[in-house]
Amino acid sequence: MDRHDLYRVLVAKRKAHVFPPGLLNPSQIEGGMFDSQHLGPWSRWQGDLKADVVIVGQDWGDQAYFLKKQGIDSDNEQTCTNLREMAQSAGWDIGKPHTPIPQRLFFTNAVLGIRQTDGKSGPITAAWVDDSLPFLFGLLEIVQPKAIVSLGSVAYRACRLALHGRDRDLPFPPSAPLTKVRQLNPIQCSGKPDWFAFYHCGPLGLANRSRELQLQDWEQLGAWLRLGE
Repeated sequence: MDRHDLYRVLVAKRKAHVFPPGLLNPSQIEGGMFDSQHLGPWSRWQGDLKADVVIVGQDWGDQAYFLKKQGIDSDNEQTCTNLREMAQSAGWDIGKPHTPIPQRLFFTNAVLGIRQTDGKSGPITAAWVDDSLPFLFGLLEIVQPKAIVSLGSVAYRACRLALHGRDRDLPFPPSAPLTKVRQLNPIQCSGKPDWFAFYHCGPLGLANRSRELQLQDWEQLGAWLRLGE
């Protein structure tokens, strides 16, 4: 099978998956009316199966937001607006969720289930992250990107486990603080895509690492990509 066939199989597995308590499968909500043929709602924005870079966020939001927005992020949602700015500093014009400009990028989330409650800011459990790991691992095998970008601590944990499992010999465990891990960017291990552990570009992430510094992080990512061309 080619990568498109493999991706369809992976999406079918996601649609049939039973997520842990507190999460819903998009295929369950209103009978799947607002589900898509993508791994998750965020992949509708950027979903190139030959992507140079896979960007991993935290999760997409809750059931109320999913229904209100019909499975597509609001163009004016603050995290989306900030991400557009960050991506532009790396050299990509990704457009808006409703009018995407395709780039060699793939967007996905560490947690693929939709929260039943708590909006976009409730706590994320380790069990939720671990449950979605097989989908991230499968996606990386299909896309085989040059680099992975994790946004925030939840996505950091997912990428650490998807790339390196629970290897205790590495200097960056699944619970390592981003203040220390970020200094290793890009994290390089033989046989693995290079990995950039970034702060989340939502309001809370910007409170922990300023917009100006985050823009510099993304500029360095763009420079790294151009260096490898």
